[in-house]
Amino acid sequence: MNTLSIVISDTPIRQDSAGRYCLNDLHKAAGGHQKHRPRYWLETQQAQELIEELTVGGIPSTEQNQPLKVLQGGNVQGTFVSKELVYAYAMWISPKFHLQVIRAYDALVAAPIQSKPFHLDKPISLSQFAEYHEAINAAKADLKSATVFITGEECASLGLHNVLAGAKRRQEEQFRVMDVIIQMELEGKPRHEIVQATGKTFNNVRQVIWQARRDGLLPKEGQA
Repeated sequence: MNTLSIVISDTPIRQDSAGRYCLNDLHKAAGGHQKHRPRYWLETQQAQELIEELTVGGIPSTEQNQPLKVLQGGNVQGTFVSKELVYAYAMWISPKFHLQVIRAYDALVAAPIQSKPFHLDKPISLSQFAEYHEAINAAKADLKSATVFITGEECASLGLHNVLAGAKRRQEEQFRVMDVIIQMELEGKPRHEIVQATGKTFNNVRQVIWQARRDGLLPKEGQA
């Protein structure tokens, strides 16, 4: 579980032991309106299909890898969901809140980079160098899917500051373009206007819209 907390509109978003995020806290951060209660969203077809899609896969099912968990009793209570469901719930509330959540999560990912740099001031053995080299390759591979979480000291010692900063910038731009495409599609804008506004190809735009429909961020065709 990540030890850093996401904070949205001055509301800390709790996590359970598996790293899932509390929908009740997100509901509070979004204004706490009755119509936006998590249970209403969880009853939608889009939410149900997304949960089913996240549950399907070759990985054996365990409590830790479930996309949704309701905790009752004890010190931690509420409905906790995976990051994918957090994004979908936020988009269901509004594009504005969706963007707030994305930026808050980006800030969480970037926070360790701001830690005090760590410098290697002693010679290292060949075996240690091999470990560093292996760690660098693994971290770079993880960055492609934005799933790596390392401390500022590890980042500096592995020489990954520039790699992480570049990945963060690319991720921010991807999210920004995705939001523009989804919003314009919701407004019924022609595809050529979306292409002009984003600088993306027709294939790029079509792929984003297809993924958004699959993830429940846009109504499925024929349901609009």
